[in-house]
Amino acid sequence: ECSDNYLDDKEFIKKAINIDPNSIKFISRRLRQDKTIAKLILKKNKKLAEKYIFKKTLKEIKNGKKSIER
Repeated sequence: ECSDNYLDDKEFIKKAINIDPNSIKFISRRLRQDKTIAKLILKKNKKLAEKYIFKKTLKEIKNGKKSIER
C-alpha cells in the first residue's frame, strides 16, 4: 500500500517495476504515457506493457526503434 503521490512518482515506480513488474497495474495515468516507464515494463514483461501502457505510447516506442534501425 502507498499513497497516490508515490503512484505518480517516476523514480518510485521505476524501482517498484524492477522489484515486481506487476506494480505497473497501480501507476498513474500520467506515467502510463511515459516512454521511460513504457520501455522499462516492455523489457520486464511485454504482456503487462501491452495491457497497461497506452497503445499510443507503445506505438511511438516501436516506431522510434524502427527509425533508429534504418
